[in-house]
Amino acid sequence: MSNDEGGIIAACDPGIRRVVAWLLEHKFETCDSGDGVTKVAAGWDKRWVLDYPHVFIEPSGDLIAESLRLLNELRSTGVKVIQVGECDPQGEPIAGCWIQSTYDPVTDTGIIELAMLNDDTLKVMLGEKG
Repeated sequence: MSNDEGGIIAACDPGIRRVVAWLLEHKFETCDSGDGVTKVAAGWDKRWVLDYPHVFIEPSGDLIAESLRLLNELRSTGVKVIQVGECDPQGEPIAGCWIQSTYDPVTDTGIIELAMLNDDTLKVMLGEKG
């Protein structure tokens, strides 16, 4: 994990810290994250917590260009990226992470969500031991 200036990574749920560090190393500006289990286990109100691993990114430029940059960075690293909700012919979900980008015309802002990628999965895909 890289230098954690400002404690950004340390403030994250333990199961998503490596993912956030990887995104920061690749110059993505993260703004919210969760590992999908820590907050629920700590008793947070389930209405306000996502129950899957996720990181939200504020694009530094064009929303589509930044979304494609994220896709290319993940794929070049060996991370399997799937279509949102992709299933096999039997209707079973396919393993992999997904990216979803949203634009809000009222505030003229965009947000990118990287979902279903946690530290354990990233470690395996990067070929890291331990």
